[in-house]
Amino acid sequence: MSETLKRIVMTILFLPVLYFSFVEDKSIIFSFLVSIISIIGSVELYLIFKNKDYKINLWFLIPAIIVIDYFFYKRNFESLIIVFLILFIIEVFLLVFKKDFLNSLIVLSLTIFSLIYVGVMPASLIIVRQVSYQLLITLISFTWFCDIGAYFIGKYFGKNKLGLPISPHKTIEGFIGGVITSIIFGILTAYIFNVELKFYFFFIPFLTIIGDLFESLIKRAFSVKDSSHLIPGHGGILDAFDSLIFTGSIIFIITLIKV
Repeated sequence: MSETLKRIVMTILFLPVLYFSFVEDKSIIFSFLVSIISIIGSVELYLIFKNKDYKINLWFLIPAIIVIDYFFYKRNFESLIIVFLILFIIEVFLLVFKKDFLNSLIVLSLTIFSLIYVGVMPASLIIVRQVSYQLLITLISFTWFCDIGAYFIGKYFGKNKLGLPISPHKTIEGFIGGVITSIIFGILTAYIFNVELKFYFFFIPFLTIIGDLFESLIKRAFSVKDSSHLIPGHGGILDAFDSLIFTGSIIFIITLIKV
């Protein structure tokens, strides 16, 4: 099966999951799915970091992710900060007994990074979902159609490279195609679901690309091609959701400050 066909099949398979997550009164299902995605993402990060002999503690990280998702679902951010500090202290305690000091500090940094990247950032989608499932659908439309447009237009029409060391195969045509596709389908989705278009929606395609490039940076730094081989045509969970993790976090911040 070609890579293009694999991507189409997996996109279709995602649709029922999206439907049952976004329909009204289903926010608990969506929160559960976010937790599953985050847990799988944490395992993928563990394997990525392990490629350079840095082993984060999954027995610590996975329960921490579940706790983070719980407090986001309850919107109890004061308790989350306290728990986050407690988790940090516990992780420091676990590492001070190690003999390799530099390795311990790097592992601690990677663990805190992992808590933010596959814990806090995906959890921000839970709040966006609670604010409005229509807003979440619009966000996903802007984000995923940027990825889809960039991939197909870049694959079939891309000739001029962007010249990015992080992702040398990306093209100018793919970049432009992703932005245009994102805006067209994003506006259409907003219209269908009666979502008021704000100026910041038009930054989502660019944030989508940054999110994708950031995950590429992680993979290049640790010499891996895909975060895993879990999803045919995409790679791993992080490969499929890297952009949405990033754009969801930005919309969460905007929602908090009520722009």
